Amino acid sequence: MPDTVIGRHPLIQSNTITTDYCVSTRTVDSGIGCAETMLGCARQNPGLSAPPPPAPLQPPERPVSLTPLPPSPFGTGGTMNSQTPLPPPAPLCIPDFGFCGAPVVELEMLPTMAGPGEVIFFGVDREFSRKFGIHNPGAATFIRERTAVMMPWAEVSPIKGYDIGIITAAEVNTAVRETRALSCHLARQGWRPALIGCDHTASLINLLGAIEGSGTVPIYLTFDAHYDIGRHNPQAGTHNSNFVDVLLASDKVSRVINVGGRSWSTFVSIYDMVPRFTSIPGGPQRMSAAEVIERLYWLQDRPLYVSIDADVLDPSGAPNACSPEPFGLSADDLHTICHWIGSCCRVIGADLCELVPSDASACSEQVLMSCLQALFGEAREK
Repeated sequence: MPDTVIGRHPLIQSNTITTDYCVSTRTVDSGIGCAETMLGCARQNPGLSAPPPPAPLQPPERPVSLTPLPPSPFGTGGTMNSQTPLPPPAPLCIPDFGFCGAPVVELEMLPTMAGPGEVIFFGVDREFSRKFGIHNPGAATFIRERTAVMMPWAEVSPIKGYDIGIITAAEVNTAVRETRALSCHLARQGWRPALIGCDHTASLINLLGAIEGSGTVPIYLTFDAHYDIGRHNPQAGTHNSNFVDVLLASDKVSRVINVGGRSWSTFVSIYDMVPRFTSIPGGPQRMSAAEVIERLYWLQDRPLYVSIDADVLDPSGAPNACSPEPFGLSADDLHTICHWIGSCCRVIGADLCELVPSDASACSEQVLMSCLQALFGEAREK
């Protein structure tokens, strides 16, 4: 498919929609204009002229189009041959388990089931703004179907979570708006949104919704082989390789911390003195999990938003990452660090992005979802 690059300014249009998925009947302002306007800042990129004002965008008839998983492909056993008549199709039903083996529930039922601080998984199957890496539309559905089998682990885990579905809007502005509005709604109700997205730009949208809903100014901690700042190669538009620079130019987060950066661009000198940015590098001389935790020790009890890019893992552990880089973290080290974060820090939300649907995944989707779940070790008071 061709590149889908959202224009620099019309990331999403300013609009007010009535959210029929809200517990209350009030309206939620889901319009955030563009990323720079939303953040109250303008990125300083010489040579880029100001864009025209965005065209108005009409809200969808149903702001959030969440779809359940298809029925289980597993039958009741037995064999079939070409002469065996096919059984009639089973009636469509909502399965019991979804992301990470979490129970699937309707959004409207959450207030009767989820307690304060519990993690709410949801996905989006649309790329928002990919500039680099392999395209991966449908990644959320892939991860959901492949990790539903983690149910036995989820049932004994102290980390309780729920799956409310996947946003399936085909139009990018609609998908962006729905993602942010849903994340904001979940955080406002005292839950913690965990998004499973396609390109890494989805992290920016879920983060901003969680910030608005929780009223928190967190530290943005990202596990990623790339910095996604983009200053070494300025390009128009907000996309998956420069959206972190939008955050750094804003007051929405207090600091950005990268863990696992090791691509060639992370060695460019322009990143040596970036204000409010800290890197704990990966690569051949990467730190052990214990050493990374020691560097992060000062984050205890601080509010964090955590993003996991699949390429933080070594390609041997995540061969289907969209932009793989050698000498990444091992699955054990990433899980150990995430477990420490979940136990010692106050995570307001998180996301997992940049994984390609593939049968040759080496179970990376289960590893990464287990790490994502570990970030929510316990509900912590604001």
